[in-house]
Amino acid sequence: MRKSQRGTAVVTMALMAVGLAAAVGLAADAGAMYYRRTKMQAAADAAALAGAHGLLTGQKVALLEAQHLADANGHYLDPVNVTFPPGSKIRVQLKEPQPVFLGRILGAAEPVVTAKSAAELHRVSVTNGLRPWGVKDDTYTRGQELTLKFGPGDAINGNYMALAPDGPGANSYYNNILYGSTRAWNVGDIVPTQTGDVAGPSAKGVQQLIALDRTPFEAAINKGDTAVRIVKIALLDPASIASLNGNSTVKIVAFARFYLNRTGPNGVVYARFVDRISGTQVAGTATQYAVRLVE
Repeated sequence: MRKSQRGTAVVTMALMAVGLAAAVGLAADAGAMYYRRTKMQAAADAAALAGAHGLLTGQKVALLEAQHLADANGHYLDPVNVTFPPGSKIRVQLKEPQPVFLGRILGAAEPVVTAKSAAELHRVSVTNGLRPWGVKDDTYTRGQELTLKFGPGDAINGNYMALAPDGPGANSYYNNILYGSTRAWNVGDIVPTQTGDVAGPSAKGVQQLIALDRTPFEAAINKGDTAVRIVKIALLDPASIASLNGNSTVKIVAFARFYLNRTGPNGVVYARFVDRISGTQVAGTATQYAVRLVE
């Protein structure tokens, strides 16, 4: 009986040892998988953010940037696991097998650990450059309406007071109305004027801006530079205006903010004076972007 009991005890202890080993192995495997999953998620997030920044250039660059960051963190990002949902987004997925202690004993297949992340490139601010108009440097009162772009009856020696800060042509002029000049302009700079009436681009561009922002004059001023209808234009040397002709240049002596008020026949542009700008430079149009995780 004692021999039988000893044999039973040995078998029981052996079974308990196997069970304990299995429990320890299972806990070790679970811990290793959790640790690996955490590291892979951090790598996936970094890859997604890098890829979103790369979207500034295009999807090919975004893919390369995402793969580079994944590789820098010790993981391979397969291109088939990178997608580009609508809205300047990138989605990545890392997939790697995880060796397990218990699986080797039991002959089970290695589980696959995955980590997913998505990031978005979004606009955070816009700096609008100089618009393609100028008025004589003078003393103006807040709210006073002035003509920024003339019609045929008021042209100065065939010049309609439309400027060409980014070069001549109706398309360039239209883009300058919507977004401002891409280059910086300083007090003392000489800016060319547009040739011709450019009535169509004047009416189309200004009406488009007004349609985007129905904010009244005082409310727009309170919004500051975020108001679409508040634009920066040049205050011009009176002597350079007096010598204008159809194809000429004018000299910038200061800058001011105006509220785009309305358009008239022949693309005449009317605006209300807001204030003078204290600085001696108006920076070029620029858009600031940022990236953020969205999943």
